[in-house]
Amino acid sequence: MLKLAILALFAIILLTLLRGLFLLLGRRDRPDRARALARTLTLRVVLTAGLLLILLISVFSGLLVPHGISP
Repeated sequence: MLKLAILALFAIILLTLLRGLFLLLGRRDRPDRARALARTLTLRVVLTAGLLLILLISVFSGLLVPHGISP
């Protein structure tokens, strides 16, 4: 369940990244373009910080076990 939530959050982050790209490549005469770009960037930063926090908490609590590269 936790892994699905992490994947869903990652997918939402990618969607906000694509939305920002479309806003950058779209019409330049749109009056609220800068505000929409700022909202998209803010949302992406908040979601990324939340994902990082969820990953750190789940690793330190033992819900996710990272595997290292060992010979």
